[in-house]
Amino acid sequence: MNFSVSKLWLLSLAFALLILSPFSYAEEVSKEYKLKAAFIYKFVDFVTWPGNAADQTSFNMCFYGQDKFLSALDPLTTKTAKGKKIIIKKNVKIGEFGSCNLLFVAESPNETIKQIIASTQGKPILTIGENVDFAENGGVIGFFSLDSKIRFKINAATAAKSNLSISSDLLKLARVVGQNAN
Repeated sequence: MNFSVSKLWLLSLAFALLILSPFSYAEEVSKEYKLKAAFIYKFVDFVTWPGNAADQTSFNMCFYGQDKFLSALDPLTTKTAKGKKIIIKKNVKIGEFGSCNLLFVAESPNETIKQIIASTQGKPILTIGENVDFAENGGVIGFFSLDSKIRFKINAATAAKSNLSISSDLLKLARVVGQNAN
């Protein structure tokens, strides 16, 4: 069979959603947050961290803000990422990001975003945010909505400065922003 990259991505995402779907608290967690949790989980497959981050014994997913979203992450605690057990660190504070491989930032005021970006700059942390301009402001991946669908932007320059390598397959599916944008 000859599948295109986008069909493989959609198939992977659908599989991830099936894995994440047995929520006993489905009423509490919106479809949007379940989908974002699936995206976050799948993004990891398309990113390579430098050797020192890859040497950790666990894969630390840290989350800043918005408690409502966090219950969508509970199924990830039984999964692995990069062959390592996923550890979910909820409600981390600015300055506590040192052990994070991935940092999700819920929608936050611009001043807070600036502080978070400054504290993660140049570190091998995959930053993912909900603010529409998160990637343009120095985050690695930013979610946005278009035609009632969740899309994402990738700041290739920020990823490179953080020593993160983003797969070309993922870049093809994203809106690339930043200095290295085509």
